[in-house]
Amino acid sequence: MKHKSVYLLCFLILPILLLTSVSAYAVSNPVGEPSHAVKPKIEKYDLSHYRSIYSEKRRLESVWSRRNFTTN
Repeated sequence: MKHKSVYLLCFLILPILLLTSVSAYAVSNPVGEPSHAVKPKIEKYDLSHYRSIYSEKRRLESVWSRRNFTTN
């Protein structure tokens, strides 16, 4: 009798509980919709100063790369 209860628990009761919990989770969180809202952190900071430094650095790199190619 002990083995029959283990068999029922493992192969009948636990799978039914697993399937119902998975289906309940799937209904509460549909695919394609985020479960939590994502708020961008980038808007908190003023990046205009850093953008000018980055663009200046990129400009200087392109000038140096053009000079190296023209001297060859």
